[in-house]
Amino acid sequence: MRSEKYFNKINYTGYHFHEECWEPVYYCFLETICEERIDGSWDVFLDEPLDDYENNFLIIEKGYKDTPTGLFLFNGKDKDDVAYKVKDWVANVLGRLRNEKNR
Repeated sequence: MRSEKYFNKINYTGYHFHEECWEPVYYCFLETICEERIDGSWDVFLDEPLDDYENNFLIIEKGYKDTPTGLFLFNGKDKDDVAYKVKDWVANVLGRLRNEKNR
């Protein structure tokens, strides 16, 4: 994926929503911004501060893309898919990362 083309504003409708998730196991709250693409799918971005360790791990080790909108997490096919994927990402990526870091 060539990010300068993929994340070009002409690929988005201008509609967005915020998806929130609370992960009780890891005491992890997350709010994402979800931007609608012209094909009807949703790109999900993390637009909240991470510490340097988390930021470096996600970008360098895991290959997440830092964009002007925020850290690009994934694309979801619809709002239900986004809600499921955000919850899964918080539990299985960010929550585990924070749990490992705090050991």
